[in-house]
Amino acid sequence: MKLFHFSEDPNIRLFEPRQSRPLPRLPADVRLVWAIDEWHSPMYFFPRECPRVLLWALNDSLPEDVEMWMGPGDFRMVAYVEQQWIEKVENCELYRYSFDAESFVDIRDAGFHVSRQALEPVAVEAMGRLPEQLMAAQVDLRPVDSLQPFADARVWESSLHFSGIKLHNARGWRLQE
Repeated sequence: MKLFHFSEDPNIRLFEPRQSRPLPRLPADVRLVWAIDEWHSPMYFFPRECPRVLLWALNDSLPEDVEMWMGPGDFRMVAYVEQQWIEKVENCELYRYSFDAESFVDIRDAGFHVSRQALEPVAVEAMGRLPEQLMAAQVDLRPVDSLQPFADARVWESSLHFSGIKLHNARGWRLQE
């Protein structure tokens, strides 16, 4: 299994465990190194601070949810990004760090794996043009004026997988109560 970390910094020599969000079965103050598996890695083919919503069908996703949120096309994921971020996505220099998976534990959450150890990467490589990388990974990049409709529509209650990343950076983002 391949595990990765993505960064705009090409010079990380050692990944030190950092304070983590609370995870089941782990102490609240645990410090971790995070990595993502290959299938889910396109979630991170973006500048770090770029707000984005990624959707993909699950085995039990309803066809009407797929049609409503993903629409036609032969894509495995759809990535919605605010138009104001598209130029940054196009011009971002991103690096993919590879890890030996031995010390990592799968937390069974959208491809995330964690390790309590400081780790040296096995390799680092420049990603190249991110829109092309997304296309090669069968991810449809869809610019939108705002990500707010995703909060209002409660897409996360659909039968699709919903990942919202860095949404606090989205223009006017707020969840409806």
